[in-house]
Formats: sequence, C-alpha cells, structure tokens
Amino acid sequence: MSKNRLKYATQNLFLIDKEEHIIGDYLYDKNKELIGKIEGLVVELPKHTIKFLSITQGGFLNIQGKKILVPREACEIKDIGKVIVSFSKQTIQDAPSPHDLFNLKKSEESLILSYFGY
Repeated sequence: MSKNRLKYATQNLFLIDKEEHIIGDYLYDKNKELIGKIEGLVVELPKHTIKFLSITQGGFLNIQGKKILVPREACEIKDIGKVIVSFSKQTIQDAPSPHDLFNLKKSEESLILSYFGY
C-alpha cells in the first residue's frame, strides 16, 4: 500500500465532513454494550474518506493494549458521542490487530476487511 493512500489521524480533521468528527466518541456493539473510546481514524486520501475507526482494548497503566481497526462501513453514528458497530463486543475484541497504525500495510488492511466480511 502506498504510504500516501491512507493516513492515521488522532484529531478530527477539518477535511472530514463535520458529522464524521467522531474521534473521542464512544463505540458500542450491536447489543449497545460499550466497547471503547474512538482514538483515531484511518482516512483514505485524497478525499479524506474514513476507512477505519481505531480503538484500544485492554492495557493497564504503562502496558499498551491491543489496537483494533473497525471498518467505517460497519458503523452508524447514532447520537452525539455515540457510534454503533454491527458486530458484538467479542467479535471486535477478536479482530486482527495492525502492526503500525501510521503505516498500515495492504495485507493488514485486506485481513481486517475480510475478518469483518468486507
């Protein structure tokens, strides 16, 4: 994957539609169970289309948790601060994790998309 095609953002970018400013919002599963806080977005350039939402599962104090990317297609923005994903919390927790969010490889992108059925 070209480094220029995808960009990891940890702040809401002005080039993303305002209704898509969801960094800091909370992700809930299909049963309305809290999964975690949306920490970042993987956007596709040049149109700044959101490809993935990024969350972290687990971790404690100085131990880093598992970074998980959830396809934007699987999510629906419900209310201010609330995004619902069409999978269970367990399915999200079992998802493959990328090695480096800032340099997502095409093989990792494909693996994550296929895991979620896209």
